Amino acid sequence: MNGDKLFESMNLIEDQFLDESLETSIKPLTAKHKHIVWINTIASVAAVFLIFVGTINLFPATAYAMRSIPGLRELVAAVTYDPSMKACLNNEYAQYVGVSASDHGYSAKVYYMVVDAGSISVFFECDTPRIADNHDSIFFTIDDRLDSNGNVLTGSGGLSETNVKNLYEFRMDLNDNTEIPKSFEFPINFLSWNDNQESFSTVVASIQFTLYPDSYYATVVDSYPINKTLEINGQTIILDKLAVYPTKSKLYFSTDGNNSALLNDIQITLYDEKGNSFPALGDGMTSHNGEVLERWYESPYFAKAKSITAVITSVAFMDKDSQKGIISFKNRSIENIPEGVRVSSMVLGGDGTLAVSLEKTLSVQHNDAYAQAASMRFSDINGNTYYLNNIFWHSNDDVTLHYEDFEIPNFEENNYLIEWIYAPSVDLSNPIKVEIKCN
Repeated sequence: MNGDKLFESMNLIEDQFLDESLETSIKPLTAKHKHIVWINTIASVAAVFLIFVGTINLFPATAYAMRSIPGLRELVAAVTYDPSMKACLNNEYAQYVGVSASDHGYSAKVYYMVVDAGSISVFFECDTPRIADNHDSIFFTIDDRLDSNGNVLTGSGGLSETNVKNLYEFRMDLNDNTEIPKSFEFPINFLSWNDNQESFSTVVASIQFTLYPDSYYATVVDSYPINKTLEINGQTIILDKLAVYPTKSKLYFSTDGNNSALLNDIQITLYDEKGNSFPALGDGMTSHNGEVLERWYESPYFAKAKSITAVITSVAFMDKDSQKGIISFKNRSIENIPEGVRVSSMVLGGDGTLAVSLEKTLSVQHNDAYAQAASMRFSDINGNTYYLNNIFWHSNDDVTLHYEDFEIPNFEENNYLIEWIYAPSVDLSNPIKVEIKCN
């Protein structure tokens, strides 16, 4: 939403209308809400509409009254591209924060958090770019988030832009065994580039917010058991349970230890009884030893479905005997290379480092366009384990081929084995449907 449209929406709200709504909804703040700070000045488009997000979440009666005002629902939905997050905000599921800080002329504002039992999203405004345009530019990064005991919050996630200028979301999807902390530190560092120095950047300013997730939001999740055993292409797969959070949902799998192949991937879409679909998130998958254990999906939390149907359309299995392959520079080959993956080049340097480039045809249909083929872990024929320093991923100009580049130091012919973590997906002739009761 552009600035003109934003202010047009705001002008539709009359002071008297708001005053009447607030009179019926203001209640004394409890102890757990004493960290809330109101913003008295509005310096940007983001600040204007976020003050209303705060109002919506502090005062439910106001939120109810505002629903009838043209443009405001679109305004709330404009906060993020994420469909599940949009559903949260449209249902007034957010915790207002409204704190700001500055250091050496650099400033940031945390407006609100969206918290459930599995994740924390922090929405904040920062006028400094997150990526430096040139070496004269200042940019910002988010440092480690620490709980009140000084422990780093573990999980996945990262920083993303919204469709409002200078407004960002930092999302933390926590590990299953990590509880939402009562408080945590949220540090923003401002850096400048360094030239001809060991460190590529220098911290010029630092802001640290202490944030307090509301204990109510910190426990929100619905868990539905499935316990459905399926036989697919000669292998046994068990759908264990579906956990539905407001911001996402997670489907848990397990397999029979007697399977001859590993479950490398499985394509499932979730539907409710009204036909609404909740697709898998592109980067939301957890695996162990080459076998998928969980997949993340868009959330049906606010759909209030009576049942969810999981529709399985394709699977990818990797034979257990083909999980590793010996590297041969002489033959420019790697054993047991997955179907669709090719050795693009092998170059042996004078220092004994073997540079390898793999090429894979992208398969957007099966959502594995950027699925990694080689593990960061490799071994020698004696069973010793090593780790690659890095893998460089890139695509060709028309985005039809994907490349993985890595190096094996101190290479010896027929001594090292790559561990494969990719297998091509195979469509099922008849999709499998599994109903999940949401009682």
